[in-house]
Amino acid sequence: MVAMGRYPHLGPLSGEGDPDREAVAAALAECDVTEFASRDVTTLSGGESQRVRIARALAQQPQALVLDEPTNSLDIRHEMAILELLRRSADSGLTVIVVTHNLDLAARFADRLLLLSQGTVAAEGTPGEVMTDSTLAGVYAWPVSVATDPASGTPRVTPLRTRQAQQE
Repeated sequence: MVAMGRYPHLGPLSGEGDPDREAVAAALAECDVTEFASRDVTTLSGGESQRVRIARALAQQPQALVLDEPTNSLDIRHEMAILELLRRSADSGLTVIVVTHNLDLAARFADRLLLLSQGTVAAEGTPGEVMTDSTLAGVYAWPVSVATDPASGTPRVTPLRTRQAQQE
């Protein structure tokens, strides 16, 4: 599965070479899935499959990655490891675009955010510019409180109770 990421680098009817095997091994290690290399992909859990798909994308050695919910089905350890890997990749010059519903982690790892509401841009900018009480409450039609996370120094969103729930 991960080796499929090397297909764009192979010539017609050519097999994998040492650079391809090295790229696959590095991607497997980066995503902590080396131990799954000999397993049938149908035996992997949802989180394991997700990490293998990310390894396949990295094995391609792209100039840009576009990932839709890359941390779905991952436990905290692997979620953070993947986001830190993507952050390091971006810091090394790779363009990384991530679609996610996890606002706290988006604010923590992204340089810039593009917040959509019903298919239109609601806000764009740094996490501090986009993640405001009024913007998020307007987009999600739910009251929120945005504060600075003391551990990360980035915006953290807390959904609040509605007035109706508070009165009950």
